Amino acid sequence: MAQPDVRVDPGEVDAAGTALERVGADVAAAARHCGPAITPQPAWSPGFDSVAACAALADAGLDAVRRLGSDLDVCAAALHGCAAAWAASDDAVARSLRAG
Repeated sequence: MAQPDVRVDPGEVDAAGTALERVGADVAAAARHCGPAITPQPAWSPGFDSVAACAALADAGLDAVRRLGSDLDVCAAALHGCAAAWAASDDAVARSLRAG
């Protein structure tokens, strides 16, 4: 059975983590921007249960977006950690090879 190709550039993994951080920040900014826009205001929604129901659905959607942003941050941190560990491992192997 063929062995998998496990060559990885730690810099690329770290860059992927940074890209996820940017996406997470964009998601968080979108949630902050949209939040006030979907909150029902008494001036336009009194007695309209459908408006309140839509606002509740939108709030649930924003909660999901916030969780997504948090999950992206966790994934980004994991990628940064993986890149650092991989780079340290590569350094250790390189030192071992130089030492003979």
